Amino acid sequence: MANKSEPLSNKPRLTYAKPSKDTGFELGSPSDFSVDAFLLLDEKLNLLNINNEGKKLFGVSEVDAFGKCIVDVIPETKKSGIYKKCRNVLKTGESLVIHQELGDRSLVVEVFKLGNSLGIIASNLTQRKLSEEALQNSEELCSALVKNLTDAVFLFKGSVVTWCNDMVERIYGYPKNELLGKHASFFYPNDINPSKLARTLSSALKEQGLFNGTTKFQKKDGRVVDIEYSLSQIRGKAPIEIMAVARDITERQRVDEEREHLLNELAEKTKELEQMVYVTSHDLRSPLVNIQGFTRELDESFKQAHQILDSRDVPSAMKKKLAPILGEDIPHAIQYILANSSKMNSLLSGLLRLSRLGRAPLNIKRLDMNRLMAEVVASFEFQVKESGARIMVEGLPLCHGDETQVNQVFSNLVDNALKFLDADRPGMIRISGKAERGQVTYCIEDNGIGIADKDRERIFEIFCRLDPDASAGEGLGLAIVRKILDRHGGKVWAESEPGKGSRFFVSLLTKEGTNDKK
Repeated sequence: MANKSEPLSNKPRLTYAKPSKDTGFELGSPSDFSVDAFLLLDEKLNLLNINNEGKKLFGVSEVDAFGKCIVDVIPETKKSGIYKKCRNVLKTGESLVIHQELGDRSLVVEVFKLGNSLGIIASNLTQRKLSEEALQNSEELCSALVKNLTDAVFLFKGSVVTWCNDMVERIYGYPKNELLGKHASFFYPNDINPSKLARTLSSALKEQGLFNGTTKFQKKDGRVVDIEYSLSQIRGKAPIEIMAVARDITERQRVDEEREHLLNELAEKTKELEQMVYVTSHDLRSPLVNIQGFTRELDESFKQAHQILDSRDVPSAMKKKLAPILGEDIPHAIQYILANSSKMNSLLSGLLRLSRLGRAPLNIKRLDMNRLMAEVVASFEFQVKESGARIMVEGLPLCHGDETQVNQVFSNLVDNALKFLDADRPGMIRISGKAERGQVTYCIEDNGIGIADKDRERIFEIFCRLDPDASAGEGLGLAIVRKILDRHGGKVWAESEPGKGSRFFVSLLTKEGTNDKK
Protein backbone atom coordinates (compact mmCIF):
# COMPACT_ATOMS: atom_id res chain seq x y z
CA MET A 1 0.00 0.00 0.00
CA ALA A 2 1.50 3.30 -1.09
CA ASN A 3 1.60 5.87 1.68
CA LYS A 4 3.67 9.01 1.16
CA SER A 5 3.31 12.31 3.00
CA GLU A 6 5.04 15.69 2.67
CA PRO A 7 4.68 18.93 4.62
CA LEU A 8 2.99 21.88 2.98
CA SER A 9 2.89 25.56 3.77
CA ASN A 10 0.60 26.45 6.65
CA LYS A 11 -1.50 28.41 4.16
CA PRO A 12 -4.27 26.02 3.02
CA ARG A 13 -5.22 25.69 -0.71
CA LEU A 14 -8.95 25.89 -0.12
CA THR A 15 -10.63 28.02 -2.78
CA TYR A 16 -14.32 27.49 -2.10
CA ALA A 17 -14.76 28.58 1.53
CA LYS A 18 -14.55 31.86 3.41
CA PRO A 19 -13.70 32.78 7.04
CA SER A 20 -16.36 32.58 9.77
CA LYS A 21 -16.43 33.30 13.48
CA ASP A 22 -16.73 29.66 14.64
CA THR A 23 -14.60 27.53 12.36
CA GLY A 24 -12.54 30.11 10.59
CA PHE A 25 -14.32 29.07 7.34
CA GLU A 26 -17.92 29.10 6.28
CA LEU A 27 -18.98 26.25 4.00
CA GLY A 28 -21.36 27.16 1.27
CA SER A 29 -22.93 25.75 -1.84
CA PRO A 30 -19.80 26.47 -3.98
CA SER A 31 -18.12 23.49 -2.33
CA ASP A 32 -20.77 21.25 -3.84
CA PHE A 33 -19.52 22.15 -7.31
CA SER A 34 -15.93 21.01 -6.61
CA VAL A 35 -14.59 18.00 -8.51
CA ASP A 36 -12.78 16.94 -5.31
CA ALA A 37 -14.19 15.62 -2.04
CA PHE A 38 -14.12 18.07 0.91
CA LEU A 39 -14.63 17.15 4.58
CA LEU A 40 -14.62 19.45 7.63
CA LEU A 41 -13.79 17.91 11.05
CA ASP A 42 -13.78 19.40 14.54
CA GLU A 43 -10.85 19.16 17.01
CA LYS A 44 -12.02 15.67 18.01
CA LEU A 45 -12.13 14.62 14.33
CA ASN A 46 -15.93 14.46 14.28
CA LEU A 47 -17.55 15.24 10.93
CA LEU A 48 -19.00 18.75 10.67
CA ASN A 49 -19.63 18.92 6.92
CA ILE A 50 -19.05 17.01 3.68
CA ASN A 51 -19.72 18.07 0.09
CA ASN A 52 -21.55 16.11 -2.59
CA GLU A 53 -18.36 14.74 -4.15
CA GLY A 54 -17.24 13.52 -0.72
CA LYS A 55 -20.53 11.69 -0.21
CA LYS A 56 -20.08 9.98 -3.59
CA LEU A 57 -16.41 9.12 -3.05
CA PHE A 58 -16.80 7.64 0.43
CA GLY A 59 -20.40 6.45 0.15
CA VAL A 60 -21.70 8.34 3.19
CA SER A 61 -24.84 10.29 4.03
CA GLU A 62 -24.42 13.69 5.67
CA VAL A 63 -27.44 13.09 7.94
CA ASP A 64 -26.16 9.72 9.21
CA ALA A 65 -22.51 10.82 9.48
CA PHE A 66 -22.89 14.30 11.02
CA GLY A 67 -21.20 14.57 14.44
CA LYS A 68 -19.59 11.13 14.24
CA CYS A 69 -15.88 10.44 14.37
CA ILE A 70 -14.17 10.09 11.00
CA VAL A 71 -13.10 6.50 11.75
CA ASP A 72 -16.73 5.53 12.35
CA VAL A 73 -17.86 7.22 9.14
CA ILE A 74 -14.94 6.05 6.96
CA PRO A 75 -13.31 3.01 8.68
CA GLU A 76 -10.47 2.88 6.12
CA THR A 77 -9.02 6.11 7.56
CA LYS A 78 -7.86 4.29 10.72
CA LYS A 79 -6.43 1.24 8.98
CA SER A 80 -4.57 3.35 6.42
CA GLY A 81 -3.09 5.72 9.00
CA ILE A 82 -4.96 8.80 7.78
CA TYR A 83 -6.66 9.19 11.17
CA LYS A 84 -3.29 9.32 12.95
CA LYS A 85 -1.91 11.87 10.48
CA CYS A 86 -5.01 14.03 10.96
CA ARG A 87 -4.34 14.14 14.72
CA ASN A 88 -0.73 15.17 14.07
CA VAL A 89 -1.86 18.02 11.80
CA LEU A 90 -4.18 19.26 14.60
CA LYS A 91 -1.22 19.28 17.03
CA THR A 92 1.48 20.70 14.76
CA GLY A 93 -0.60 22.79 12.39
CA GLU A 94 1.54 21.57 9.46
CA SER A 95 -0.47 20.59 6.35
CA LEU A 96 0.19 17.31 4.60
CA VAL A 97 -0.42 15.72 1.21
CA ILE A 98 -0.85 11.93 1.32
CA HIS A 99 -0.94 9.54 -1.62
CA GLN A 100 -3.18 6.77 -0.35
CA GLU A 101 -4.68 3.58 -1.85
CA LEU A 102 -8.14 2.89 -0.43
CA GLY A 103 -9.53 -0.34 -1.88
CA ASP A 104 -9.69 0.06 -5.66
CA ARG A 105 -9.30 3.85 -5.41
CA SER A 106 -6.09 5.79 -5.68
CA LEU A 107 -6.41 9.05 -3.70
CA VAL A 108 -4.37 12.16 -3.08
CA VAL A 109 -5.45 13.46 0.34
CA GLU A 110 -4.61 17.00 1.49
CA VAL A 111 -5.00 17.63 5.23
CA PHE A 112 -4.78 21.17 6.70
CA LYS A 113 -5.83 23.04 9.82
CA LEU A 114 -8.69 25.57 9.71
CA GLY A 115 -8.64 27.48 13.01
CA ASN A 116 -9.66 24.84 15.57
CA SER A 117 -11.03 22.56 12.83
CA LEU A 118 -9.49 20.32 10.21
CA GLY A 119 -10.08 20.37 6.45
CA ILE A 120 -9.55 17.41 4.16
CA ILE A 121 -9.50 17.51 0.35
CA ALA A 122 -9.44 14.11 -1.41
CA SER A 123 -8.85 13.75 -5.16
CA ASN A 124 -9.76 10.45 -6.83
CA LEU A 125 -6.81 9.84 -9.16
CA THR A 126 -8.39 6.66 -10.54
CA GLN A 127 -11.51 8.50 -11.68
CA ARG A 128 -9.44 11.44 -12.91
CA LYS A 129 -7.21 9.10 -14.92
CA LEU A 130 -10.27 7.45 -16.47
CA SER A 131 -11.70 10.87 -17.29
CA GLU A 132 -8.41 11.99 -18.82
CA GLU A 133 -8.18 8.78 -20.85
CA ALA A 134 -11.78 9.21 -22.00
CA LEU A 135 -11.04 12.82 -22.97
CA GLN A 136 -7.88 11.76 -24.80
CA ASN A 137 -9.77 8.97 -26.60
CA SER A 138 -12.52 11.43 -27.51
CA GLU A 139 -9.96 13.90 -28.84
CA GLU A 140 -8.18 11.16 -30.82
CA LEU A 141 -11.51 9.92 -32.20
CA CYS A 142 -12.55 13.45 -33.16
CA SER A 143 -9.15 14.01 -34.79
CA ALA A 144 -9.41 10.71 -36.71
CA LEU A 145 -12.96 11.53 -37.85
CA VAL A 146 -11.96 14.97 -39.11
CA LYS A 147 -8.85 13.56 -40.77
CA ASN A 148 -10.77 10.84 -42.56
CA LEU A 149 -13.76 12.93 -43.56
CA THR A 150 -14.45 12.98 -47.28
CA ASP A 151 -15.77 16.54 -46.83
CA ALA A 152 -13.77 19.74 -46.53
CA VAL A 153 -14.06 21.37 -43.10
CA PHE A 154 -13.25 25.05 -42.41
CA LEU A 155 -13.33 27.23 -39.31
CA PHE A 156 -13.94 30.93 -39.89
CA LYS A 157 -13.38 33.65 -37.31
CA GLY A 158 -15.29 36.65 -38.50
CA SER A 159 -14.96 36.09 -42.25
CA VAL A 160 -11.41 34.69 -42.27
CA VAL A 161 -10.34 31.03 -42.49
CA THR A 162 -8.47 30.08 -39.29
CA TRP A 163 -8.32 26.29 -39.76
CA CYS A 164 -9.12 23.64 -42.38
CA ASN A 165 -8.61 19.90 -42.82
CA ASP A 166 -6.59 18.06 -45.49
CA MET A 167 -9.60 17.39 -47.70
CA VAL A 168 -9.79 21.04 -48.80
CA GLU A 169 -6.94 20.51 -51.26
CA ARG A 170 -8.71 17.63 -53.02
CA ILE A 171 -12.03 19.47 -53.26
CA TYR A 172 -10.91 23.06 -53.83
CA GLY A 173 -7.54 22.41 -55.50
CA TYR A 174 -5.63 24.76 -53.17
CA PRO A 175 -3.13 23.66 -50.48
CA LYS A 176 -4.20 24.31 -46.89
CA ASN A 177 -1.60 27.02 -46.34
CA GLU A 178 -2.99 29.01 -49.28
CA LEU A 179 -6.52 28.91 -47.86
CA LEU A 180 -5.64 29.88 -44.29
CA GLY A 181 -6.27 33.59 -43.84
CA LYS A 182 -8.49 33.80 -46.93
CA HIS A 183 -11.60 35.95 -46.71
CA ALA A 184 -14.95 34.15 -47.16
CA SER A 185 -15.54 36.06 -50.39
CA PHE A 186 -12.73 34.00 -51.98
CA PHE A 187 -15.20 31.08 -52.10
CA TYR A 188 -18.06 33.04 -53.67
CA PRO A 189 -18.83 32.51 -57.38
CA ASN A 190 -17.95 35.40 -59.70
CA ASP A 191 -21.56 36.20 -60.59
CA ILE A 192 -22.63 36.66 -56.96
CA ASN A 193 -22.61 39.99 -55.14
CA PRO A 194 -20.39 39.34 -52.06
CA SER A 195 -22.15 41.90 -49.87
CA LYS A 196 -25.61 40.56 -50.70
CA LEU A 197 -24.60 36.93 -50.07
CA ALA A 198 -22.85 37.88 -46.82
CA ARG A 199 -26.04 39.56 -45.60
CA THR A 200 -28.11 36.50 -46.55
CA LEU A 201 -25.75 34.14 -44.71
CA SER A 202 -25.49 36.38 -41.68
CA SER A 203 -29.29 36.68 -41.42
CA ALA A 204 -29.81 32.90 -41.73
CA LEU A 205 -27.13 32.11 -39.15
CA LYS A 206 -28.54 34.68 -36.75
CA GLU A 207 -32.08 33.29 -37.02
CA GLN A 208 -31.41 29.55 -37.29
CA GLY A 209 -27.72 29.03 -36.54
CA LEU A 210 -27.46 26.95 -39.74
CA PHE A 211 -27.39 27.52 -43.49
CA ASN A 212 -27.27 25.01 -46.39
CA GLY A 213 -26.62 25.82 -50.02
CA THR A 214 -24.94 24.91 -53.31
CA THR A 215 -22.55 26.90 -55.46
CA LYS A 216 -19.93 26.57 -58.18
CA PHE A 217 -16.19 27.02 -57.56
CA GLN A 218 -13.28 27.36 -59.96
CA LYS A 219 -10.36 25.24 -58.74
CA LYS A 220 -6.73 26.29 -59.02
CA ASP A 221 -6.35 24.31 -62.28
CA GLY A 222 -9.33 26.15 -63.81
CA ARG A 223 -11.87 23.34 -63.53
CA VAL A 224 -15.31 24.34 -62.25
CA VAL A 225 -16.91 22.04 -59.67
CA ASP A 226 -20.33 21.96 -58.00
CA ILE A 227 -20.09 22.43 -54.23
CA GLU A 228 -22.70 21.64 -51.60
CA TYR A 229 -22.00 23.30 -48.26
CA SER A 230 -23.44 23.83 -44.79
CA LEU A 231 -22.57 26.59 -42.33
CA SER A 232 -23.13 26.44 -38.60
CA GLN A 233 -22.46 29.10 -36.01
CA ILE A 234 -20.18 27.97 -33.19
CA ARG A 235 -19.97 31.20 -31.19
CA GLY A 236 -22.19 34.20 -31.64
CA LYS A 237 -19.98 36.76 -29.88
CA ALA A 238 -17.91 39.06 -32.08
CA PRO A 239 -15.97 38.02 -33.99
CA ILE A 240 -18.48 35.29 -34.96
CA GLU A 241 -16.98 31.79 -35.33
CA ILE A 242 -18.43 29.59 -38.06
CA MET A 243 -17.78 26.02 -39.14
CA ALA A 244 -18.26 25.23 -42.83
CA VAL A 245 -18.53 21.71 -44.28
CA ALA A 246 -18.28 21.36 -48.07
CA ARG A 247 -18.40 18.48 -50.52
CA ASP A 248 -17.85 18.11 -54.25
CA ILE A 249 -21.16 17.08 -55.84
CA THR A 250 -20.06 17.44 -59.47
CA GLU A 251 -20.30 13.70 -60.13
CA ARG A 252 -23.61 13.47 -58.26
CA GLN A 253 -24.99 16.33 -60.34
CA ARG A 254 -23.83 14.58 -63.52
CA VAL A 255 -25.48 11.31 -62.44
CA ASP A 256 -28.71 13.15 -61.49
CA GLU A 257 -28.78 14.91 -64.85
CA GLU A 258 -28.14 11.64 -66.67
CA ARG A 259 -30.85 9.95 -64.64
CA GLU A 260 -33.30 12.76 -65.45
CA HIS A 261 -32.39 12.47 -69.12
CA LEU A 262 -32.93 8.69 -69.07
CA LEU A 263 -36.26 9.09 -67.27
CA ASN A 264 -37.43 11.60 -69.87
CA GLU A 265 -36.23 9.31 -72.63
CA LEU A 266 -38.03 6.37 -71.04
CA ALA A 267 -41.21 8.44 -70.74
CA GLU A 268 -40.98 9.30 -74.44
CA LYS A 269 -40.37 5.66 -75.42
CA THR A 270 -43.28 4.56 -73.22
CA LYS A 271 -45.49 7.15 -74.86
CA GLU A 272 -44.39 5.96 -78.32
CA LEU A 273 -45.00 2.34 -77.34
CA GLU A 274 -48.47 3.14 -76.01
CA GLN A 275 -49.26 5.00 -79.23
CA MET A 276 -47.95 2.06 -81.28
CA VAL A 277 -50.04 -0.41 -79.27
CA TYR A 278 -53.09 1.80 -79.70
CA VAL A 279 -52.65 2.24 -83.45
CA THR A 280 -51.77 -1.42 -84.01
CA SER A 281 -54.68 -2.68 -81.94
CA HIS A 282 -57.06 -0.26 -83.62
CA ASP A 283 -55.85 -1.08 -87.15
CA LEU A 284 -55.85 -4.85 -86.58
CA ARG A 285 -59.47 -4.77 -85.54
CA SER A 286 -60.60 -3.64 -89.01
CA PRO A 287 -59.40 -6.76 -90.90
CA LEU A 288 -60.50 -8.87 -87.94
CA VAL A 289 -64.04 -7.49 -88.22
CA ASN A 290 -63.97 -8.37 -91.93
CA ILE A 291 -62.79 -11.92 -91.15
CA GLN A 292 -65.60 -12.35 -88.63
CA GLY A 293 -68.17 -10.86 -91.02
CA PHE A 294 -67.19 -13.01 -94.03
CA THR A 295 -66.96 -16.09 -91.80
CA ARG A 296 -70.57 -15.56 -90.72
CA GLU A 297 -71.58 -15.10 -94.36
CA LEU A 298 -69.74 -18.33 -95.18
CA ASP A 299 -71.63 -20.02 -92.35
CA GLU A 300 -74.95 -18.83 -93.83
CA SER A 301 -73.92 -20.06 -97.30
CA PHE A 302 -72.96 -23.40 -95.83
CA LYS A 303 -76.39 -23.74 -94.18
CA GLN A 304 -78.02 -23.04 -97.54
CA ALA A 305 -75.80 -25.62 -99.23
CA HIS A 306 -76.75 -28.11 -96.58
CA GLN A 307 -80.44 -27.50 -97.29
CA ILE A 308 -79.89 -28.05 -101.03
CA LEU A 309 -78.01 -31.23 -100.29
CA ASP A 310 -81.01 -32.53 -98.35
CA SER A 311 -83.31 -32.08 -101.36
CA ARG A 312 -84.41 -35.02 -103.51
CA ASP A 313 -82.75 -33.62 -106.62
CA VAL A 314 -79.25 -34.50 -105.36
CA PRO A 315 -78.18 -38.06 -106.12
CA SER A 316 -77.61 -40.26 -103.10
CA ALA A 317 -74.00 -40.97 -104.17
CA MET A 318 -73.29 -37.22 -104.13
CA LYS A 319 -74.95 -36.85 -100.73
CA LYS A 320 -72.82 -39.64 -99.37
CA LYS A 321 -69.65 -38.07 -100.72
CA LEU A 322 -70.42 -34.55 -99.44
CA ALA A 323 -71.87 -35.56 -96.05
CA PRO A 324 -68.56 -35.62 -94.08
CA ILE A 325 -67.39 -32.39 -95.71
CA LEU A 326 -70.57 -30.45 -95.07
CA GLY A 327 -71.43 -32.20 -91.81
CA GLU A 328 -68.05 -32.10 -90.06
CA ASP A 329 -65.13 -30.38 -91.80
CA ILE A 330 -66.69 -27.09 -92.82
CA PRO A 331 -68.68 -26.53 -89.55
CA HIS A 332 -65.57 -27.31 -87.52
CA ALA A 333 -63.45 -24.89 -89.56
CA ILE A 334 -66.05 -22.15 -89.31
CA GLN A 335 -66.39 -22.54 -85.53
CA TYR A 336 -62.58 -22.54 -85.17
CA ILE A 337 -62.27 -19.31 -87.17
CA LEU A 338 -65.08 -17.63 -85.21
CA ALA A 339 -63.73 -18.74 -81.81
CA ASN A 340 -60.15 -17.57 -82.51
CA SER A 341 -61.20 -14.33 -84.16
CA SER A 342 -63.40 -13.65 -81.13
CA LYS A 343 -60.44 -14.35 -78.82
CA MET A 344 -58.22 -12.10 -80.92
CA ASN A 345 -60.85 -9.36 -80.85
CA SER A 346 -61.01 -9.67 -77.07
CA LEU A 347 -57.21 -9.36 -76.75
CA LEU A 348 -57.10 -6.35 -79.06
CA SER A 349 -59.90 -4.71 -77.07
CA GLY A 350 -57.88 -5.30 -73.90
CA LEU A 351 -54.78 -3.77 -75.45
CA LEU A 352 -56.78 -0.75 -76.50
CA ARG A 353 -58.12 -0.32 -72.94
CA LEU A 354 -54.60 -0.61 -71.54
CA SER A 355 -53.14 1.90 -74.00
CA ARG A 356 -55.98 4.36 -73.34
CA LEU A 357 -55.16 4.27 -69.61
CA GLY A 358 -51.77 5.83 -70.31
CA ARG A 359 -53.27 8.62 -72.39
CA ALA A 360 -56.40 9.42 -70.40
CA PRO A 361 -56.06 12.58 -68.23
CA LEU A 362 -56.35 12.03 -64.48
CA ASN A 363 -58.88 14.00 -62.47
CA ILE A 364 -57.34 13.72 -59.01
CA LYS A 365 -59.63 14.58 -56.13
CA ARG A 366 -60.50 13.58 -52.58
CA LEU A 367 -62.37 10.28 -52.61
CA ASP A 368 -64.89 9.00 -50.11
CA MET A 369 -63.83 5.37 -50.24
CA ASN A 370 -66.79 4.12 -48.21
CA ARG A 371 -69.19 5.46 -50.86
CA LEU A 372 -67.00 4.28 -53.76
CA MET A 373 -66.62 0.78 -52.31
CA ALA A 374 -70.39 0.53 -51.74
CA GLU A 375 -70.86 1.21 -55.47
CA VAL A 376 -68.25 -1.43 -56.38
CA VAL A 377 -69.82 -4.08 -54.15
CA ALA A 378 -73.34 -3.27 -55.43
CA SER A 379 -72.19 -3.86 -59.02
CA PHE A 380 -71.35 -7.48 -58.10
CA GLU A 381 -74.74 -8.25 -56.49
CA PHE A 382 -75.59 -11.02 -58.98
CA GLN A 383 -72.18 -12.74 -58.75
CA VAL A 384 -72.27 -12.56 -54.93
CA LYS A 385 -75.72 -14.19 -54.78
CA GLU A 386 -74.75 -16.81 -57.34
CA SER A 387 -71.58 -17.79 -55.46
CA GLY A 388 -73.15 -17.57 -51.98
CA ALA A 389 -70.21 -15.43 -50.83
CA ARG A 390 -70.20 -12.64 -48.23
CA ILE A 391 -68.45 -9.31 -48.69
CA MET A 392 -67.66 -7.33 -45.53
CA VAL A 393 -66.44 -3.73 -45.81
CA GLU A 394 -64.90 -2.02 -42.79
CA GLY A 395 -64.73 1.76 -42.35
CA LEU A 396 -62.27 2.99 -44.99
CA PRO A 397 -60.03 6.08 -44.78
CA LEU A 398 -60.13 8.73 -47.49
CA CYS A 399 -57.57 8.96 -50.29
CA HIS A 400 -56.83 11.06 -53.39
CA GLY A 401 -57.18 9.69 -56.91
CA ASP A 402 -59.12 9.61 -60.15
CA GLU A 403 -62.56 8.26 -59.15
CA THR A 404 -63.21 6.32 -62.37
CA GLN A 405 -59.83 4.63 -62.41
CA VAL A 406 -59.75 3.88 -58.66
CA ASN A 407 -63.22 2.34 -59.05
CA GLN A 408 -61.77 0.15 -61.81
CA VAL A 409 -58.91 -0.95 -59.55
CA PHE A 410 -61.20 -2.24 -56.82
CA SER A 411 -63.74 -3.64 -59.29
CA ASN A 412 -60.99 -5.78 -60.85
CA LEU A 413 -59.73 -6.96 -57.45
CA VAL A 414 -63.20 -7.85 -56.14
CA ASP A 415 -63.98 -9.59 -59.46
CA ASN A 416 -60.79 -11.67 -59.07
CA ALA A 417 -61.66 -12.57 -55.49
CA LEU A 418 -65.10 -13.81 -56.56
CA LYS A 419 -63.70 -15.77 -59.54
CA PHE A 420 -61.17 -17.71 -57.47
CA LEU A 421 -63.17 -18.65 -54.38
CA ASP A 422 -62.80 -22.20 -53.06
CA ALA A 423 -65.87 -24.30 -53.93
CA ASP A 424 -65.33 -26.42 -50.80
CA ARG A 425 -66.15 -23.63 -48.32
CA PRO A 426 -68.39 -20.55 -48.11
CA GLY A 427 -66.73 -17.57 -49.75
CA MET A 428 -65.63 -14.69 -47.54
CA ILE A 429 -64.20 -11.36 -48.78
CA ARG A 430 -63.10 -8.65 -46.33
CA ILE A 431 -62.15 -5.10 -47.39
CA SER A 432 -60.28 -2.86 -44.92
CA GLY A 433 -57.87 0.07 -44.87
CA LYS A 434 -55.56 2.14 -42.68
CA ALA A 435 -53.79 5.48 -43.15
CA GLU A 436 -50.27 6.28 -41.98
CA ARG A 437 -47.47 8.69 -42.95
CA GLY A 438 -49.26 10.30 -45.89
CA GLN A 439 -50.42 7.03 -47.45
CA VAL A 440 -53.45 4.80 -47.10
CA THR A 441 -53.26 1.05 -47.63
CA TYR A 442 -56.38 -0.93 -48.52
CA CYS A 443 -56.61 -4.70 -48.25
CA ILE A 444 -58.93 -7.03 -50.19
CA GLU A 445 -58.73 -10.38 -48.39
CA ASP A 446 -60.41 -13.62 -49.48
CA ASN A 447 -60.47 -17.26 -48.42
CA GLY A 448 -60.15 -18.58 -51.96
CA ILE A 449 -57.80 -21.05 -53.63
CA GLY A 450 -54.71 -18.85 -53.12
CA ILE A 451 -51.65 -18.25 -55.30
CA ALA A 452 -48.33 -20.09 -55.33
CA ASP A 453 -45.23 -18.07 -54.34
CA LYS A 454 -43.70 -18.42 -57.82
CA ASP A 455 -46.78 -16.82 -59.39
CA ARG A 456 -47.31 -13.84 -57.07
CA GLU A 457 -45.45 -11.38 -59.31
CA ARG A 458 -46.34 -13.06 -62.59
CA ILE A 459 -50.06 -12.45 -62.06
CA PHE A 460 -49.52 -8.72 -62.72
CA GLU A 461 -48.03 -9.39 -66.17
CA ILE A 462 -50.07 -8.60 -69.26
CA PHE A 463 -52.20 -11.54 -70.56
CA CYS A 464 -51.17 -13.74 -67.60
CA ARG A 465 -53.76 -16.42 -66.81
CA LEU A 466 -52.64 -19.09 -64.36
CA ASP A 467 -55.53 -21.43 -65.25
CA PRO A 468 -57.18 -20.41 -68.57
CA ASP A 469 -59.84 -23.11 -68.23
CA ALA A 470 -60.93 -22.02 -64.74
CA SER A 471 -62.38 -18.65 -65.71
CA ALA A 472 -63.05 -16.31 -68.61
CA GLY A 473 -61.01 -13.18 -69.36
CA GLU A 474 -57.94 -11.96 -71.20
CA GLY A 475 -55.54 -11.85 -68.23
CA LEU A 476 -55.45 -8.05 -68.23
CA GLY A 477 -57.26 -7.21 -64.98
CA LEU A 478 -54.23 -7.08 -62.66
CA ALA A 479 -52.02 -5.52 -65.35
CA ILE A 480 -54.58 -2.70 -65.59
CA VAL A 481 -54.64 -2.39 -61.78
CA ARG A 482 -50.84 -1.96 -61.67
CA LYS A 483 -50.88 0.50 -64.58
CA ILE A 484 -53.49 2.70 -62.88
CA LEU A 485 -51.66 2.68 -59.54
CA ASP A 486 -48.32 3.47 -61.21
CA ARG A 487 -49.88 6.61 -62.66
CA HIS A 488 -51.24 7.52 -59.22
CA GLY A 489 -47.85 7.10 -57.52
CA GLY A 490 -49.26 4.10 -55.63
CA LYS A 491 -48.59 0.38 -55.79
CA VAL A 492 -50.21 -3.04 -55.53
CA TRP A 493 -48.86 -6.29 -54.14
CA ALA A 494 -50.18 -9.67 -53.04
CA GLU A 495 -49.70 -12.05 -50.15
CA SER A 496 -51.12 -15.54 -50.43
CA GLU A 497 -51.04 -19.11 -49.25
CA PRO A 498 -52.32 -21.82 -51.59
CA GLY A 499 -55.51 -23.39 -50.26
CA LYS A 500 -56.08 -20.67 -47.66
CA GLY A 501 -56.69 -17.46 -49.57
CA SER A 502 -55.08 -14.24 -50.76
CA ARG A 503 -54.63 -10.64 -49.64
CA PHE A 504 -54.24 -7.89 -52.24
CA PHE A 505 -52.88 -4.58 -50.92
CA VAL A 506 -53.37 -1.23 -52.65
CA SER A 507 -51.55 1.92 -51.51
CA LEU A 508 -52.65 5.42 -52.51
CA LEU A 509 -51.75 8.91 -51.32
CA THR A 510 -53.89 10.52 -48.64
CA LYS A 511 -53.05 14.04 -49.84
CA GLU A 512 -53.44 15.88 -53.10
CA GLY A 513 -50.48 16.25 -55.45
CA THR A 514 -50.25 12.76 -56.93
CA ASN A 515 -47.70 12.45 -59.71
CA ASP A 516 -48.93 11.17 -63.04
CA LYS A 517 -46.25 8.62 -63.86
CA LYS A 518 -46.69 8.05 -67.53
